[in-house]
Amino acid sequence: MAHNFLENKKNSTQPFSKIIFGAWGIKKDADFYNVSEKDSLKALARAVDLGFTSIDTAPGYGFGYSERVVAKVVESISRDSIQIITECGIVWGGEKRGVYTSSAKLDNGKTISSYLYANKNSIIKECENSLKRLKTDYIDLYTLIERDSTTPIEETAEAFQLLKQSGKIRFGGIGNFAIDDYKKACDYFDFQFVKARYNMLNRRIDEQLVPFCKKTNKKILAYDCHQRGILTGRSYPEFYFRVGESDFFTRYYKPDNKEKIRKFLNNLTYLAIEKGITLANLTIAWVLAQDAVSSVLLAASHIDQIVDDGRAAEVILSMEDVAYINSNIDFLMETID
Repeated sequence: MAHNFLENKKNSTQPFSKIIFGAWGIKKDADFYNVSEKDSLKALARAVDLGFTSIDTAPGYGFGYSERVVAKVVESISRDSIQIITECGIVWGGEKRGVYTSSAKLDNGKTISSYLYANKNSIIKECENSLKRLKTDYIDLYTLIERDSTTPIEETAEAFQLLKQSGKIRFGGIGNFAIDDYKKACDYFDFQFVKARYNMLNRRIDEQLVPFCKKTNKKILAYDCHQRGILTGRSYPEFYFRVGESDFFTRYYKPDNKEKIRKFLNNLTYLAIEKGITLANLTIAWVLAQDAVSSVLLAASHIDQIVDDGRAAEVILSMEDVAYINSNIDFLMETID
């Protein structure tokens, strides 16, 4: 029986399910998952059967691969029962343009470079390419994933306005923007949604983004709710270094801090046991309980994980539960180096 993940009682105008299936693991060059297309199709189909009505993908996940896999699943489903979220602002191949981000080696041995680029014509072309790969005539949420410093924000916003007027997108979103850039972008287009990292170990958006979203009725789609797996309570993951990684994240892998985090998770485990849920469920439920958060994005590499993550949508935390968790978080952050 499907769970009702679509119903979002916190916000009746919310068009997306409380838990959104993140398809970033569906790519041939996946850093963490490297799941076969067959297994990806099974996982995604199972998620839809369970009631995950919103799916988050992007052209950059396998250079269009993820979008094409998503299309194979959703083409057999009533389009108005599924919400498709995809991104723009990163291009690859062709001439150098915008801001260089990274390079990747393809199956054929060739190396391809990616760039942040949010020129008006480029954004419109990206959208049209995504529509073709997804085999649909509209995208429910189109997200500009990062700021392109070579293109004026108002020009990028104009592209979103044209796409919405033509019916190719329903909503526009922003991701990984500095708060001032996000505010400026909203002066030119109503970017109603913002993707942001948010979890018990990373509450940096509480300072500026959350107050702004609450004041302007913007909605946060939170991701990395388990802080790369640390907050699941399972075996402590190995540190995966990324270029430009800040000390804010690397400190969680210091031996002393790892022990402090283990004690913190042990304290929360008592509450999880009391509610009959896993620690992973509890950490997701805590994010969903935050004022400006309307949905969380979760990637799953196997069906059991999808089923377990889905249970978090049904968890109800009382004000006392949230206060207990917050007091433990505050104590941890005061002691961590």
